[in-house]
Amino acid sequence: MAYNPIIRQFVVDIENSTVGVRKTNDTGQIIQRAIPVGVNIDGELGLIDIRDEQSALSMFGVTYEAINDQSEGKILQEGIIDNITTTANFDDIVYVSKTGSLTNDVPIIGQNGYLEGDFVIRVGKIIRNKQNPLLKDLILSINIGPIL
Repeated sequence: MAYNPIIRQFVVDIENSTVGVRKTNDTGQIIQRAIPVGVNIDGELGLIDIRDEQSALSMFGVTYEAINDQSEGKILQEGIIDNITTTANFDDIVYVSKTGSLTNDVPIIGQNGYLEGDFVIRVGKIIRNKQNPLLKDLILSINIGPIL
């Protein structure tokens, strides 16, 4: 892993097989749990806009917890975010939506608001929670794909 002087607080949880960092939210708003986020050139968190190249390419991870403004929280790049709230079904692939949240809508030009030039960002897959199979977990597999 390359050293990035902006990112100093790595978080590795061997028991839960997660890798991430702790970052401060200075967006002026609460960033909810299980929201894709990017990091700008100054290392500041931001929400993802798939219509904007700089924003889409800044995709960094997914919030493990809700992060209040001016507070620090965990951002995961690998691993599982347990017990998320989503309309996606088990075994669905999830993407960054037009609004910056998660969606199981497959990005196709002309459907669900997707336009030519939008970026496709796969975030991961919905799996069953090991402790309670009725709950949904998100296993991360982040991939910034081709432009539509």
